Amino acid sequence: MSPSYHLRFTPESLQDIIDAADYYEYHSKGLGQKFKSEIKRKLILIKKSPFLYALRYHDVRIALTEIFPYSIHFSIYENIQTVQIHAINTENLPNFETGVSLSSTNRNHPAILFIIFSRILLGKVDMPAVCEMFFLKMRVNQ
Repeated sequence: MSPSYHLRFTPESLQDIIDAADYYEYHSKGLGQKFKSEIKRKLILIKKSPFLYALRYHDVRIALTEIFPYSIHFSIYENIQTVQIHAINTENLPNFETGVSLSSTNRNHPAILFIIFSRILLGKVDMPAVCEMFFLKMRVNQ
C-alpha cells in the first residue's frame, strides 16, 4: 500500500470551506455540517489516492464532491509527499431565495436530476442530505 500524502491548504481554500458551510447552514440548520463532512470524506480520498483524479490544467487536478456542487482543485508534490489544496469552489451555488443557480448560466434541471439519480442507484449519495436540499429548494420555489 502506498503511503498517504500530507494535505496543505491555501488560506483561500480554507476560506472557501468556511464560506460554503456558513452559506448552507444559514439556509438549513445542519446542512453546513453535512457539507463539511462531505468535503472531509473527499479530502481523505485525495490524501490516500491523489492520482485517481485526472489532470485538468497545468499540474492541477480536480475532484468533484458527490452531493454538493463543489470541486476541489489540487496539485501533487511527490518529492515531499504533499497535496496542495488550491481551492474548493463552485459555479452553481444555489440561490435559496430565487431557487436559481448563482452562476451566469443555469444548468438544465433534467441533467442535474439524471446525475443525482445515477448516484443514488450507485449508492454514492447521502440520501438525507439530498432530500433536505431538494425539499428546501421546493419550499423556496413556492
